[in-house]
Amino acid sequence: TRLIDLTLSQAAIEGPRNLDYSVQGATDLQPSEVSDNGRFTVLRFPGNQPIPAIFSVSPQGEEALIPFDVRGEFVVIHAVTSGLRLRRGRAVLCIFNEGYDPRGRATGTGTASPHVDRNLGQGARP
Repeated sequence: TRLIDLTLSQAAIEGPRNLDYSVQGATDLQPSEVSDNGRFTVLRFPGNQPIPAIFSVSPQGEEALIPFDVRGEFVVIHAVTSGLRLRRGRAVLCIFNEGYDPRGRATGTGTASPHVDRNLGQGARP
């Protein structure tokens, strides 16, 4: 199971990357890199750069907190959205996903990784 855990933890960085992002706002909040693979969005905050509050932004402009985890310099957001808004105090940075595809990318395995298949035992329900 350690190999499965490792493979699933790498799912956020594997596969073709969408790098077509633009930003507007407070440059001190700007990550050094932004990309997604159709399933996860990755922001890089190098060194001691503090991680701001991260929100998804609906087409109507409404903000919602978005789940993420931190892996070293990388913030892995568990979604791909058309826009993100980063906030710290009064500073605001908008990140626009210019290559957004609302269909995302399916792995075809029932898991976050194309290398790990979900296999339900006999009588199990999804």
